[in-house]
Amino acid sequence: MPGYYYPNQIYTACAFIGFIFCIICFPWQNMSVWTIPICLYAGWVGIACLIMGLNSAIWTGNISDHAPIWCDISIHILVAIDIAISVSALSIALSVYHVTRIRMDTYTKDRERRWLIAYLGLGLGMPVLEVALYYIIQFNRYIIIEDVGCQMQYAATTIAYVLILGLPLFASTISLVFCFLNLYSLFKSLHSHRRILAHTSGGLSTSHYVRLILLSTCELITTTPLAVYSIHLTLSMFKPAPFSWHAIHSEYSHIVYVPSETWKADTLLRIQIELPRWITVACAFWLFLFFGNGVEARKNMKNAVKPLFNLLGVNLDYAAKK
Repeated sequence: MPGYYYPNQIYTACAFIGFIFCIICFPWQNMSVWTIPICLYAGWVGIACLIMGLNSAIWTGNISDHAPIWCDISIHILVAIDIAISVSALSIALSVYHVTRIRMDTYTKDRERRWLIAYLGLGLGMPVLEVALYYIIQFNRYIIIEDVGCQMQYAATTIAYVLILGLPLFASTISLVFCFLNLYSLFKSLHSHRRILAHTSGGLSTSHYVRLILLSTCELITTTPLAVYSIHLTLSMFKPAPFSWHAIHSEYSHIVYVPSETWKADTLLRIQIELPRWITVACAFWLFLFFGNGVEARKNMKNAVKPLFNLLGVNLDYAAKK
């Protein structure tokens, strides 16, 4: 018997709201080595919400191949995002760990530069490498799922599971270790870190420092168990097959169309499709929960709505002064 399916417009709205949240929380005016990890996280999550929201809006109620070029581009971005969010969270946890281990007599610009290279290598280098390696396991050009949009399609091989499922989980597991170390340091010696935070480039505040710890911890506690479940679900549905270059790429140009009646009728397949979409939206909401009330976030919100109020004849600057 068919079950209840929520209107797809609900997800579309949530995805676009998540994208707006990421724009609001992006530290546009305070770029430093310590804000780069949160920039990477907000950027990747925001791009993911935007692409998934657009896909959801375009392919609601249909499986027509409307935009093949868009699909070719977007699926490769989604491949990058598949590991980018995990390694960006790792960058956040790693940056906080670096702050907790700073000694004033060893803190130098050269060390700060090395940390910056490490954060960018994780947040940008790893996703680019993932996209390059994706061609090895790419089974079809893309698939179109009704109400979801164009998605990547990889062959069910051991190599594919390591690249697509294993690497993000590995990054999340390392992040989880650093998160617990950061929490321990937070409760043990927060007062001793305040003096060091004041001397870091960009003047990293104690409030920002604590929120970074809470964001990375909540994000990982939420997503890591779900990632483990996703791997278990995938392995239970598709057993790994031997790798064969010819077998994998023989139908590369073939495009698969999946009606909503097909994937929504299969409980396991439905979970496998829905889980990554909602995890991404949850990441955006976590970000807004911890950084949406900051001074810079309020400025971003004000700048976003200011043109609208100007059209209505309302001067926000004058209203604020009053």
